[in-house]
Amino acid sequence: MKRVPFLGALSAVGVLVVCVADAATPPLTKPLVGWQVWPASGERVLPTTPAPAEATNATIDLVTARGVPGTASFAIRSTAALKSLTIVPGPLATADGTVLPTGSLDLRVVKCWYQDANGWFAATRAPGIAVLVPELLLHDDTLVLTDPATRENLIRTSPSGAAPEYRRIKAASGGGITDAQAEFAAADDAASLQPIAIAARETRQFYLSLDVPAAATPGLYHGTLAVNADDKALGHFVFTVRVLEHQLPAACSRYSGRSSLDGTEVFRGGSPAVLKTTPERFMTVGNLPPDRLTPEAVAFLAAAGIDYPVIPPSRLADVKALCGGKMPDALWIAETGALDSAGKPATPTDAEALARAALATGVKDARVFLPSSGPAAVSEEEIKALKAVDDTGARAWVFADDDTYQAAAAYVGAPMRRGLPPQFSARRENVPAGDPYGNVEYSDTRQAERWHAIGVPYYLCVTMPAGIEDPSLWRRHLGVECYALGYEGFILPNLIEKTDPWNDWASAGHRSRTLLYPTRTGFIPTLAWAGVREGVTDARYLSSLRRLADSVRVAGRTNPLLDIEGRKASMWLEWLDPRIAVLDTMRLDAMAWICRLEAFLAQYSKP
Repeated sequence: MKRVPFLGALSAVGVLVVCVADAATPPLTKPLVGWQVWPASGERVLPTTPAPAEATNATIDLVTARGVPGTASFAIRSTAALKSLTIVPGPLATADGTVLPTGSLDLRVVKCWYQDANGWFAATRAPGIAVLVPELLLHDDTLVLTDPATRENLIRTSPSGAAPEYRRIKAASGGGITDAQAEFAAADDAASLQPIAIAARETRQFYLSLDVPAAATPGLYHGTLAVNADDKALGHFVFTVRVLEHQLPAACSRYSGRSSLDGTEVFRGGSPAVLKTTPERFMTVGNLPPDRLTPEAVAFLAAAGIDYPVIPPSRLADVKALCGGKMPDALWIAETGALDSAGKPATPTDAEALARAALATGVKDARVFLPSSGPAAVSEEEIKALKAVDDTGARAWVFADDDTYQAAAAYVGAPMRRGLPPQFSARRENVPAGDPYGNVEYSDTRQAERWHAIGVPYYLCVTMPAGIEDPSLWRRHLGVECYALGYEGFILPNLIEKTDPWNDWASAGHRSRTLLYPTRTGFIPTLAWAGVREGVTDARYLSSLRRLADSVRVAGRTNPLLDIEGRKASMWLEWLDPRIAVLDTMRLDAMAWICRLEAFLAQYSKP
């Protein structure tokens, strides 16, 4: 297991984390040793993970644009059992006394619990004993307990302060299933990190999230993370945050609304077609069960970079309340369960009525989901329903295959593609046999280009790989890959397994497809959920750099130096390979390009 204790690039959501050893900083005192880990990589930190030989109390150094949530992770290993270990963040301030608000600093412990034998690696079941998998991000470590003797999990059902009661989730190591255990409600998590126990020769991983306000003053902020155990001070981590001048905007898609050097809108794919739409935001959409759709839940999604909840038609009257008292700029509307699979197509009358009800909310950009009967050719009745929605001014939101494009492209306003294959090439030279747009194995830029050529945005419906805990997979698929392929955003159709989310052995075919574990009134986030947020932020950095490079090239019409710098940044973006890019290095490169181009603009574009 490779570690870089003296100099490491720790991925963060909107943050590059560089760990630098500080000779003036005392290390954690015995029995503890601490080191930094990569929070969004394929590296698993288990209770048995040994400390690296060079482990040191290194500085956690975050570099971030303003208005970006950021994360870091670190591990602590103890040679002796401790009953109560706490980590206390101190204030963050610059040398001149400017203080960075830390009210949004959140610390969680990464809980390892037993999952199917395919845990971490695949969404499907596999024969074999249950394995420990790091997944849950908890404030209260006792919310979930593990039984090493039976390799099973115990979920607390009693509220805080009450006598502890737990529900045992029985494992099925032989590849079979266990009885549904959905008839219970997990207790809510604590509001902040609680003291945890650590056994002798055990490693615990922690996850830190910091929301840097858009109004934060640029500068270098210093603070500490003090570590205490059993009423003793056992050292601290130095915590440094560098806030850049750049304020990171919301992402726009790779192709939409880009300006040419003469200021006209042009299509930037493989076709010179003129783009008819205004610049499209990179939209991120999440679908929660109706009973879980509350203002608090919508705010929870927004904090993770999911800007739009799917609204059932029955909740259209509640849109403003659900969105925190503010009407959203777009609505994504679908009947409960409609996104799961093929269903009965809507009649033209019903489709029109739903579209008009959506527009009656006052939101002009309403996307109404219309189910299809399956992969068969689009029926005349379905085309009439699409046209009925289009005639109202709303957008018809559909699963769009090759038949849909050929038969009804003129009436589709929000087409989406199912799934994201694990392998693809944006510049594949050898075209696969058959229709390149309908090929189910690959995805490439041409699938988006044909919709862009007629002025229509194109979205990804993420039907896989829910169930996989590895956050790096989620970050890559929903960040740089989704952006590079030309999607205008993605839809997560199911954030919570419907039948038995806490049970990884409820189905013979697949594991629990859960990104958020439900509690009585809230959710337990996961490492995979953090990977989703990080992918969204990757897209924001790449989008911001692309727009900045375009601005520099426009300014460079009278200055060759600006033109050349803008072209260099554009070439870096065009030849970035999302399949193999080291995501942390990519983030750093994007930051460096942004700082460089802003400096060039400030120096050379003055009258």
